[in-house]
Amino acid sequence: MSDFDLIQHLMSINTHLQILQSARPSDRILFEISQQVRSRLQELLNVGEVCRK
Repeated sequence: MSDFDLIQHLMSINTHLQILQSARPSDRILFEISQQVRSRLQELLNVGEVCRK
């Protein structure tokens, strides 16, 4: 898997988490976990972008 493929997969996961959060905003635990995962994903995407350049 290339770096570009990995970044594409991470972006897709991030999008799905955004959809999940908007669909179930009343579930506090789900919201907190998805926020943490999205935060880590964003860090990975940022590192991936830096490494690609």
